[in-house]
Amino acid sequence: VLTAPAVWRSPDGRAWDFVANDSGVAGYRVVTEAGGRFRLDRVWLDGSGGSTPVIKEGVLYVARGGEMRALNPSTGSLLWRSTDIGDIHWQYPMVADHRLFITDQSGRLFAYSLPK
Repeated sequence: VLTAPAVWRSPDGRAWDFVANDSGVAGYRVVTEAGGRFRLDRVWLDGSGGSTPVIKEGVLYVARGGEMRALNPSTGSLLWRSTDIGDIHWQYPMVADHRLFITDQSGRLFAYSLPK
């Protein structure tokens, strides 16, 4: 995996890890076993692929060539998508001040307003 994972603590206090690559995006719940050992249980897999994911205010954002997606981090279900962006390679979304930013291979910058 060449992308960086994103981590999140759900409203019920559980820790999650999200990874993405060309094969898909997956949500893993961190489970504590007896004796204090940890393991990752895959809860969902979206086989459409993506870049390094980011999470903000309980929404997981993932980009892939030609598409920016917002996913429910607990289920992987699609909340919204935009097909405004062009091809991407190493680009990934960034969040600042309730805005989601990404560039594409053409050097264009896209900004999306996020709920406050």
